[in-house]
Amino acid sequence: MRENVPQDDENYTNTTDRIAQKSVSPVAKVKSESEQSFMPLYLVNSDGDSGMPPHQIEDMRCALVSHGINSNLYTVITLVGNVDHAFALWSDRVSPGGPKVRDKVLAFLDDHVKNPL
Repeated sequence: MRENVPQDDENYTNTTDRIAQKSVSPVAKVKSESEQSFMPLYLVNSDGDSGMPPHQIEDMRCALVSHGINSNLYTVITLVGNVDHAFALWSDRVSPGGPKVRDKVLAFLDDHVKNPL
């Protein structure tokens, strides 16, 4: 667990003020589809990632659901039993015996870039 979260987050927000940090959080930016033009979003994380704790990806998923964002426009995956972050997950399997993260990402891009809604 990160001990200096406000100080660590200052690198991204230029402040240690928690209210200001939360106001610029991607979760705070989610609005209903009628209020914004929502672009497809692919989120992948692991349950052992200390740089982006798993509750943050779950917070984003909850924000998307609660604002009624069409579930065809986003994918949220949390890998269990892994400590890697970002592209270190590229060759990992989404589930035992399941597809690799890279295959899921490429399929998502095919659906939303090659064949947009």
